[in-house]
Amino acid sequence: MLKRCFKSIMQIVLIGTFFVVTGCNLFQDTGPLNNTIIYRGLDAKSKTGKAILSPSQFRFNPDLSTTTDVAVLEKPCTFAFTVDDNGNVLGLPGYTAMNTPTEQDPNHWSINHPANVSADAAKKAVSDYAKENPASLSPVACQ
Repeated sequence: MLKRCFKSIMQIVLIGTFFVVTGCNLFQDTGPLNNTIIYRGLDAKSKTGKAILSPSQFRFNPDLSTTTDVAVLEKPCTFAFTVDDNGNVLGLPGYTAMNTPTEQDPNHWSINHPANVSADAAKKAVSDYAKENPASLSPVACQ
């Protein structure tokens, strides 16, 4: 009888463990794992080495050119944007990004501003966003 009771308890423990593990996997938030980091190359101030964050660094013609491959950037500083799995640029409501490969950069991404925002207003908005988020600048010397 003791043996049968022990066997029943072990079965309950195994079944319970299965449901706990399965339940945790079903409700796991995997959103951040699907985010893509894209980079914009930026010039640096000659005396300080800090990134230049003026609107001229974020021109939309017609989109803002970025990449996932920092090796192709020929600028001393980079600014990182995060794109969720729906193409939204986090921190910039209404701005969207999509992979737009080119012959020169198969990892090229385009950021598009909202339709009701002019290109000039968009570059100012992105410049302001970059100024508010210095931790997204690389290398640290650019911050």
